[in-house]
Amino acid sequence: MKLLGVNVMLLFLTSQALQCLCVQELHINAETANKISAAAKRMQCSSPLDILILLDGSNSIGRGSFERSKHFASKLCDALDIGSDLVRVGAMQYSGTPQVEFHLDSSFSKADIKEKIKSIVFKGGPTETGLALKYIVWKGFPGARPPPVPKILIIVSDGKSQGNIKLPAAQIKGEDIEVFTVGVKFPRWEELHALSSEPMESHVLFAEHVDDAVNGLATSLANSSVCSSTPPGCSVQSYPCTRKTLETVKELTGNYLCWKGSARPGTVFPGHCPFYSRYSGYGARPVQRVWGTAGTAGTGHGQYSGYGARPVHRVRGTASTAGTGHGQYIGYGARPVRRVRGTAGTSGMGHGRYSGYGARPVQRVWGTAGTAGMGHGRYSGYGARPVQRVWGTAGTAGTGHGRYIGWRRFYNKHHSQCHRTVCPDPCDSQPCKNGGTCVAEGQNKYHCVCPAGFGGDTECAPQLSLECNIDLLFLVDSSDATSLEGFMLHKSFLKQFLQASLSDESPVNVGVAQYSNEVQMVVKIGEYQSTAELLKHVDNMRFMGGGLFTGKALRYVTQYGFKSSPVFSDIRDDLPRLVVLLSGSKSQDSVAGPATYTRDQEVFLIGVAGDSNKGEMAEIIGNPLQLITYSNPQQLFNQLPQLQKRICSIDVQGCQAQPLDLAFVLDASAAVGQEKFNRLKNFVTMVSLQFDINRDVTQIGLVTYSSRPQTVFGLDTHDSGSGLLQGIGRASYIGGSASIGNALLHVYNEVMTVQKGARPGVNKAVVVISDGRGAEDAAVPAQKLRDNGIMVYVIGIGSILRSALLRLAGTEKFLITVPSYESLGHYEDSVVQRVCEDAKSPVNLCKPNPCMNDGVCILRQGSYRCECRGWDGPHCETSEYMGGKHYGCF
Repeated sequence: MKLLGVNVMLLFLTSQALQCLCVQELHINAETANKISAAAKRMQCSSPLDILILLDGSNSIGRGSFERSKHFASKLCDALDIGSDLVRVGAMQYSGTPQVEFHLDSSFSKADIKEKIKSIVFKGGPTETGLALKYIVWKGFPGARPPPVPKILIIVSDGKSQGNIKLPAAQIKGEDIEVFTVGVKFPRWEELHALSSEPMESHVLFAEHVDDAVNGLATSLANSSVCSSTPPGCSVQSYPCTRKTLETVKELTGNYLCWKGSARPGTVFPGHCPFYSRYSGYGARPVQRVWGTAGTAGTGHGQYSGYGARPVHRVRGTASTAGTGHGQYIGYGARPVRRVRGTAGTSGMGHGRYSGYGARPVQRVWGTAGTAGMGHGRYSGYGARPVQRVWGTAGTAGTGHGRYIGWRRFYNKHHSQCHRTVCPDPCDSQPCKNGGTCVAEGQNKYHCVCPAGFGGDTECAPQLSLECNIDLLFLVDSSDATSLEGFMLHKSFLKQFLQASLSDESPVNVGVAQYSNEVQMVVKIGEYQSTAELLKHVDNMRFMGGGLFTGKALRYVTQYGFKSSPVFSDIRDDLPRLVVLLSGSKSQDSVAGPATYTRDQEVFLIGVAGDSNKGEMAEIIGNPLQLITYSNPQQLFNQLPQLQKRICSIDVQGCQAQPLDLAFVLDASAAVGQEKFNRLKNFVTMVSLQFDINRDVTQIGLVTYSSRPQTVFGLDTHDSGSGLLQGIGRASYIGGSASIGNALLHVYNEVMTVQKGARPGVNKAVVVISDGRGAEDAAVPAQKLRDNGIMVYVIGIGSILRSALLRLAGTEKFLITVPSYESLGHYEDSVVQRVCEDAKSPVNLCKPNPCMNDGVCILRQGSYRCECRGWDGPHCETSEYMGGKHYGCF
């Protein structure tokens, strides 16, 4: 098993940023880390025991890390059985001096102890660990019980004591006190090792990973027989671990050439200056704590300079134009200034708020260097701006001379063994099959997170099934265009699909092929003894590389991929044949001709492609319902149920058992012409063959239209398939202009009505075939049909007026686009599948209204009734007049 570093992270708050560094690593995997955390929550030390928690409250810890120390102490209490006769807990805090926060006998309630820990206030100050230990040696545990009750001291610190801790640590251990040290922030592990009892690896912990630290401490107490905290069935394991001490050292980077000023006016000279930084030279990046800047003509060396200036108190000095002195007087007539941080003059320089000729006073300026020389003092130069504690950059011709500080950080590593308690959980037996993820829920319960296609039971059994009699061939793209990554994704998808849906009893015959320049048959249709053998063949698939020739591959598998092809047998079987094409890129050869050839050979196609290749895949498949697309791997695997559904829909043609009233509306206008109209009739004929035509299942009506619609035959005209086909053949071409709106109103009023053969409680659909011309007035009639429960499908042919047809269809779901009249035959199955799928939806018995003569339809208990005035009968079909009954006109 590949070991993963489980990093224990700590937060170090600086004035600049929040940094996160790893200072302890347990070399374990994620599963073991979870078990350690889970075991910590179950462990309970229940024996007479006095525990004193010594919290480092010094400035080196800081308030943030002190709060995390308190959090560790509080979580530790959860693993202790606190009581007057069992575990007692007290706490002290130290910095410069130790301070008792609460005695061991102050409370015997776990909740009270945790509240007391929460209320401890950070002290701050120096880190005097030795003094705190001496205090415990002299005073003992506050409120402790007499021997033989064991005493445990837990020191929570960063190990950065400012005094000697060796002698106090030895004295503590000599008092028969077992010492644990728990590191916080960036611990200095060497000191914590010296403070802890032996064996060191069992007594040194890290507070930032709370559950791990609590587990480690409770485990050590159990190992030393102080208390029995190991839960039943759990065991102690040892793991390699590494602790790191963060060290920081100042490094001398080197020397650089710099300009140095002189007391003589107008004199500068070069020299070598050391620096301790990664940054140097002309125009260098900012450095820290730069003192001084360059002048143009000379530099003052002292704190005070100039001719005859009045006395100035604590002025930091500057240069004048004629020279520089070393006295306490500066400039030409500058007024005295007290504690002024320097300023520049234009022709002469007085130092203070007011100086030179018209110079503006400046105080505490954070500026930059001048242009030509180098000052040694805090302020210098002719015309240079004063600078104090500059956090700036070097000048253009010289560099400010001062302290440049660079620091190098590195880790001192300490290798050890960490002992932890781990408990078995219900996921250890790996109960989740087929790639499912086990999630433990306590000690004995779990649940499985199953991948798509699985979840038939609690252990991720296959949920799909291929219970359809077909010959199924998977054709997988294995070219360079798709890449190895894309090939492995499709291979993994294929394997998971077969695992989820296939069993040794499945009637489907499966084959697998891959292709690039050529086609490679991985396993021929049905030539495997078991599902396990088939999956082994899939596992052995290797990436081919090379060019991508999808058209060539389609022709090959159509001719040679199925048993019924001549290469295998002279006798065709009657099973449907299906190719599932998984491709990731655009083909280098033409796909239109081979795809048409494949469909003409009665081979069905289903395509699986990424969003980038769905355009070409749609051209290959021809039927948008048989195209599965995805934008990321997870979305692909979520499509497993869809693929199973579409594969088995190939074996079920038409709506064999679903009642349906279906009307076709054909464009017979001059825009279509006689030849294309005949193609439309042929299309309706082929679609009708997939339905069971009789009074109980499917009724089909036909309407043709130009400017005026005509009913060729109504829904109840034909009760057999043969009669229906004859009726379609009698439809005649009309010519003239087209009006789809009139045709749809005619369907609503004259076809989809009870008196014309429509059946209440049966789904109703209208299929309009058009190129969009004549659809300008159709949107409102189409919506009227939909409002009355009649689905409207639109088949747009050729260069369609898409916006007009989309308004007619309502949504994309009900719009089917066909490239040309010649391609209509390839969309027969698509139309049938869409209509049949929607025919399964629930039916509103009152839509369309079955009541005639303005009757009102009222739903009641799964049925309906018609209410009307002056009319009688189930659908208000007879009139009541002068006491007699007269039949209304149908």
